[in-house]
Amino acid sequence: MSIARFRVVDAPRTRRAPAVFTVGGRDLVLLAGLPGAGKSELLRRATVPPYVTVLDSDQIRRPLRDALGPVPYRLYRPIVHIAHHARLVWHALTAPGAVIVHEPATRVSTRVWIAVLRILTHRPGIFVWLDVSAVEALAGQHSRGRVLPTESFAKHVRRAAGIRRRLRAGHTFPGWRKVCVLRRHDIDERVRVEFRLPATLRPD
Repeated sequence: MSIARFRVVDAPRTRRAPAVFTVGGRDLVLLAGLPGAGKSELLRRATVPPYVTVLDSDQIRRPLRDALGPVPYRLYRPIVHIAHHARLVWHALTAPGAVIVHEPATRVSTRVWIAVLRILTHRPGIFVWLDVSAVEALAGQHSRGRVLPTESFAKHVRRAAGIRRRLRAGHTFPGWRKVCVLRRHDIDERVRVEFRLPATLRPD
């Protein structure tokens, strides 16, 4: 396993091209970080091709929110999580191209079960951690217009601190062949994401 840190902030953009992060074949990418870290923004800048599957719990939460109206999210949150995980299993089994999982993944159990799924479905695995401060993440939440409750966010922050210590010590995570660490300012054109067409979709 290896850790790749894209640290290009010390070089002017005019003198150094952005670092390239490649997603290809049948990769299973766990795109993780505090809520508001910039995961969605990174994907928007990446221009994800149609043969790559992006799975985000918001893809389920938003339609339910629109349908249920004033019902508090906490009452249907278990449904969102179950449906999100079920979709992940299905696409990991059936998708011909790469699968990107948009998930905070500050819980050990989340990282472990997705790593196990990766192994069982024989997909190369990449764990991408957006390493941002709590202040940066909170600003991102306000920018997107959805702020987590204080207690819930505090739990994410405490768990993220452990992940940060582990990565800075040079350790990786079981089940992930490659770990990439990005900072919030790396997203701003400092890292370019490229996608390789999977062999099964290439013309003969």
